[in-house]
Amino acid sequence: MAPPHGELACPGTPLGPPQKTPLKSVSRPSYSGTMSRIAYETWRPSRASQWMVDAANQICAEYARQGYDLTLRQLYYQFVSRYPDVVPNTQRSYKNLGTVIDKARRAGLLDWDYIVDRTRNLMGYTTYEDPADFLTAMTTRYHTDVWADQPYRVEVWVEKEALSGVVGRAASSRNVDYFSCRGYVSQSELHTAARRLARYEDTGQTPVVIYLGDHDPSGIDMTRDISTRLALFGADVEVRRIALYADQIRVYNPPPNPAQLTDSRATTYIHDHGTLSWELDALDPGVLARLITQEIDAWCDRTLYNQAVGHRNPRTRPTHRPRRPMAHHRRVPRMTPPSHPHHRPPTPPFDTPIFNGVLLDVSRERNHS
Repeated sequence: MAPPHGELACPGTPLGPPQKTPLKSVSRPSYSGTMSRIAYETWRPSRASQWMVDAANQICAEYARQGYDLTLRQLYYQFVSRYPDVVPNTQRSYKNLGTVIDKARRAGLLDWDYIVDRTRNLMGYTTYEDPADFLTAMTTRYHTDVWADQPYRVEVWVEKEALSGVVGRAASSRNVDYFSCRGYVSQSELHTAARRLARYEDTGQTPVVIYLGDHDPSGIDMTRDISTRLALFGADVEVRRIALYADQIRVYNPPPNPAQLTDSRATTYIHDHGTLSWELDALDPGVLARLITQEIDAWCDRTLYNQAVGHRNPRTRPTHRPRRPMAHHRRVPRMTPPSHPHHRPPTPPFDTPIFNGVLLDVSRERNHS
């Protein structure tokens, strides 16, 4: 099953370059408790800055309608992709956009919920009004393991914490766990993952890690590193890199960056791929979600999944649970990351979406480094 081919999805009609039109007065919005545009200070943007604010509002609104919020880095790559003559792919452009977005949010010109920071979050514990409130909350957190009888046990790993929202949404739609590596995975967390994946093997399942990372010296090497250390820790795991690789770069044409020459792996990377590198953030969130769900579908037994989802409904639940297949399923050979996008596991892909389960609670995943 080949990855989807087509141009980078950018819904809506893009804005043109900055126009020399008179500035309109900006009124301070009132705070209603649910509004996300709150003016804390006054700012009169220049014509160029006002155009950037208008473009940011349009881009963010388009993705909000699809259910996505964006990091500043993702928003920046949308500007570079849509308006390369106005916003070139340089560090100066990135800093300039960050300054404009920061001022626009504080002036009430941009929705606070449009831009998110997924790397800094408050940690704590959940409280409840009373025991009845607790029981009500627990009814939404009860989930059955719909992958328990599958021949393969799939997890989705992504290099960057900033993309965990996009990856988590796609993985959860298939009731699959996901994990943010945050660069090279720490020894502690990878050892924990190896033990978890080995337990799946003990129950007769073949563990599969779907991996997404940057196309740069370290990003390419991380696939090898994960495979090597999981094997060292005793887990026989299929590590499938589905992004980012050369064929996808030719199809989706994300903005390039110079390869980091200070990276110790730069010499090998430049020899194999040239002097340019590409970030995973530059791919459209919808494209990333589609790559993930299609790969998950390729490893999933449709019949077993539908049966497991049906068990959640008492009206369709059978009187006994089918036995989990142990030695009768086919195991795929271990292999290096594919060099060609058409290589896929033996399970046939799904032609139509059949997943409609509730989201999986993956709060148990933690970085124990």
